[in-house]
Amino acid sequence: MALNDPTTLTVSGVAKTLNRVSTGDNRSIYKNDDGSLMITVSHAYNKRTRSVVRVDFQKTGADPLFPAQNLTVIGQTYVVLDRPKVGFTNAELVGYLEALADLLKVTDYAEKFVTGQN
Repeated sequence: MALNDPTTLTVSGVAKTLNRVSTGDNRSIYKNDDGSLMITVSHAYNKRTRSVVRVDFQKTGADPLFPAQNLTVIGQTYVVLDRPKVGFTNAELVGYLEALADLLKVTDYAEKFVTGQN
């Protein structure tokens, strides 16, 4: 699966453009111009099929221990769909993905998730 090239990821209301920089067997990678944002889409086909969409992000800021020095911090977020080869229709799988996306769109829940609250 490949996303549009370029593709856009909107973070906190700001659209970020990412260009495809790599493709390979069952994998595509997209990055923004300064390399601070990357999307990886990959698939593994074994007894089950596993698809992953991963977003890696980074920024540089003052080091809290040494404020005169900069520190680069990195984070990731991803969604994994792990499914049997048979038994679910594509529509059913899309329904579960959309349900999860809708759950995470609820601001109150997303904030609780980020802070580690149940």
